[in-house]
Amino acid sequence: MSDVRAVSHYLDWSRPGRATYVRYLVGLCIVIAVWQFPRSFLNDAYPTPPDSKVAQLLILSAPALGGLIALYFVMRWLGRPGGSVALPARGTRWSDLFLGLGIGVVAIVVMTVGSLRMTAVHSANLDAGSFLPFLAVAVIGLLLQVGYEEAYYRGYTEQLMGRITRNATLVILLPALGFAFGHKGNIDGYRGGFAPLLPYLVFGLTMAYVAWQTGSLLMSVGLHWANNLMLALVVSTTGDVLPSMAPFVRDAPTQTASLIFAVGKSVITVLVVRYLLKSRHTTAPTFPENAVEPEPVAA
Repeated sequence: MSDVRAVSHYLDWSRPGRATYVRYLVGLCIVIAVWQFPRSFLNDAYPTPPDSKVAQLLILSAPALGGLIALYFVMRWLGRPGGSVALPARGTRWSDLFLGLGIGVVAIVVMTVGSLRMTAVHSANLDAGSFLPFLAVAVIGLLLQVGYEEAYYRGYTEQLMGRITRNATLVILLPALGFAFGHKGNIDGYRGGFAPLLPYLVFGLTMAYVAWQTGSLLMSVGLHWANNLMLALVVSTTGDVLPSMAPFVRDAPTQTASLIFAVGKSVITVLVVRYLLKSRHTTAPTFPENAVEPEPVAA
């Protein structure tokens, strides 16, 4: 790929630049360390979560900023644009972020209403005085949090896999598995096993599908943002680690109910995205078939 300006799919950044295996792996270690250090520091500083929901959300989302900054500089070190972890060189549709947000909200509302027979929803006491500060922190903080998770799992990790293998299934599946295992701490009373992680795998595969189809991470970030915003601001789940000031609380669902909810939300998302993309020219990534080694790109 001699002209990087022709990169029209974010996964085609897998090979251009100084994308050696060693640099990719060293970059991975740097990103994890930069994200993990403030996370460990804050967890040690607050072994017991503070009473303030705003403070809890800040503690949860703050490390993501460091992770995003680390990803930017690692991209530059790989000889690529800083935003190449998430965006193509051309054809970026910034409106996809808010389109994904809207699709995500609709899918969650439909499935929440549809699953009332399986899981009871109760009203919760709302602290009106703290809600506006919480809302502001939630909108910005959760965008940073999901932006980092998408850039790490669907961006950097998938691009790393695209550098290692040309098998598209492995490129998508292995990072999605990492995403699922990375969220085991979200499950109240998790005692091992893969079954409780299946809803996260379904969600990760759905985000990977959307990113693959749209050529960037913007819509998947919007979908992920909608998921976390709805949990924080509209309908929370008993036992969820995400701080919430939602006016409604859903009883902790069974594993079967969680999986049905995840699959239903995924089906709605995929159907809507496929419908919307009918009128759009989309470009699939070329790395699975492109056997030509990349030419060096100036930093």
